[in-house]
Amino acid sequence: MAPEARLHVAGGLKLQDGSQGDRRVLTSDADGDASWQDMGTSIFGNGNLPPGDPSCISLAGSLGIGVSPWYVAVSGTHAYVVETGSNDLKVIDISDPTAPFVSGSVGIGTSPVHLAVSGSYVFVVDIDDEDLKVIDVGDPGAPVLVGSLAVGLTPTAVAVSGNLAYVVHYGPGSLKVIDISDPSAPAQIGSLSIGTSPMYLEVANNYAYVVDNSTDDLKVIDVSDPGAMSVVGVLSVGPSPVSVNIRGDHAYVVDLNSDDVKVIDVSDPSAPSLAGSLIVGGELRPATVSGNFAYVVDADAGTLNVIDVADPAAPTLAASTPVGTYPTSVAVSGNHAFVPVGGASELKVVDLFCANDPHQVVYDPVTGEFSSAPTSWQVNGDNVYVTDERVGIGTDSPSAKLDVRDASASEFRLSLSNSHWSKLRFSSSEGLRIEA
Repeated sequence: MAPEARLHVAGGLKLQDGSQGDRRVLTSDADGDASWQDMGTSIFGNGNLPPGDPSCISLAGSLGIGVSPWYVAVSGTHAYVVETGSNDLKVIDISDPTAPFVSGSVGIGTSPVHLAVSGSYVFVVDIDDEDLKVIDVGDPGAPVLVGSLAVGLTPTAVAVSGNLAYVVHYGPGSLKVIDISDPSAPAQIGSLSIGTSPMYLEVANNYAYVVDNSTDDLKVIDVSDPGAMSVVGVLSVGPSPVSVNIRGDHAYVVDLNSDDVKVIDVSDPSAPSLAGSLIVGGELRPATVSGNFAYVVDADAGTLNVIDVADPAAPTLAASTPVGTYPTSVAVSGNHAFVPVGGASELKVVDLFCANDPHQVVYDPVTGEFSSAPTSWQVNGDNVYVTDERVGIGTDSPSAKLDVRDASASEFRLSLSNSHWSKLRFSSSEGLRIEA
């Protein structure tokens, strides 16, 4: 096939830059740089979407999954949990969030602590085995360990972007880049010393964002060339940062000792700056961000906290709900949060938001902006209906429940089957006429 444009894609297209995720849309900034974004203010603009109402937050389901569930990630209809008691990876079917069940599991070492999901593979770092393991989860009922690579002392976190995995080490204080184009034979292709105790990282748009709980900072690292990585920006963020999440132009850092979530402007990677912060309290664990909200668990209080970050300069606590003794992490997909709870040895599923009143999305072709507006139409299963309003066809001023107007004649076509139609015709000269 001859290309018909400068870029002509025939067939599927896959973009894995580290910002991909369930239910995200591909967008670009003013320079044309593309990234995946949640359907929040980053897409529609602040104030143009009906606000989420978390007052209905409640437990939707739970599942016993072992002795010490530690970290969770979600992709599609499955959650993936590393469990440090049985030292395995569990694949959990969450297609019905109220009734999750274990599809399959596989033993993966001595002390798995963190994972990342990309396509049909899960990448796990193990502190004691000091390696990166690759698990094929293409068959959720039979996950298989297909590859591994020794990566050095105390690996604490892993992120995946495209055909590369990025691992940080608490011990040697380094960032390593691993080629995973052949999942059965991962190979290290780059390394950079970045501090004493890097704990967590995310990768987006050729930058790695790493928090270090000894130097107490956020480092921004240019990883466009894995063989020649460099630190391009640094910001002090507090006494003990434990996680970082990137969404759009902002990083969200959780700090264990200052008990807060910090929002950091990273629009200029060389000069990250604090935009806002919120004290949440307790023993905070790694967070996640989806849409206009950040989600963080408090291991001391046993709660899941929902933080409104629509205004990065003024994050606010929108809701909090108990989830059990010692929650350790959180993942969000759609209207549900998934929380491993160590004290209860369970995965808890939480309903997050009340259903909004129906809104319609409005596009202004002059400004190019989207907004939302209430609508009287309601949805009930596969049906759409209106109860208190009038419907006009051919008129913008209906005078009855259903007002159909035409200059010459108006016509309805009614069908009881796909093969036979009847007509209701209205005209000023003939009145109502039914034609079979």
